[in-house]
Amino acid sequence: MTDAFFVGKVVPLRFLLTDEDDNPADPTSYSLTVRHPNGTTEALAAANPEVGDWRADYYPVSVGRFVATFVATGAVADAIEDTFDVAPAASAAVTIAQVKEYAGANSGIEQWPDDELETTLAAEQVAQARACRIDPYSLDLAEALKRRVLRNLALRPLPIGIVGGANFEPLRIGKRDPEIRRLEGTYRKVVIG
Repeated sequence: MTDAFFVGKVVPLRFLLTDEDDNPADPTSYSLTVRHPNGTTEALAAANPEVGDWRADYYPVSVGRFVATFVATGAVADAIEDTFDVAPAASAAVTIAQVKEYAGANSGIEQWPDDELETTLAAEQVAQARACRIDPYSLDLAEALKRRVLRNLALRPLPIGIVGGANFEPLRIGKRDPEIRRLEGTYRKVVIG
């Protein structure tokens, strides 16, 4: 899965099964489990709305990397595994409307469609959650997240890592934005070892 998921929000799990001829097929029996970041597992029931189509909604209660495993028996015996990351629910508190308000009028943000903004916001939420301790989520982290989204959008039309400077000399864009670094500074995770 490539989407961003948050504590308490639905993670839609879907598994498609086919026979040897690539026709949708159902197993004789199945099991669906979700392994939590702490190693414990949880069994889930799946719905079967159409032949070969198995679905379950999962609501995570903790953060980290989860692994969903669907095991089928019978003529379509198979084991399908899907990994997904869950971020704290508080990081989902920033909305597209807030990002647009933060950007201000005539910022150029209006050129981006809402679905593109949603994808960018979700990606930056996950990136922030990986880089920072965000529990509890604070106002300065929310400001940093808005700026992360705007920085992401601003850099998209530029050649990779280069922007024109004085006399059209190429300047390298720094890896970190100083304002984001300032706002997230006290929350940054420290890697030891």
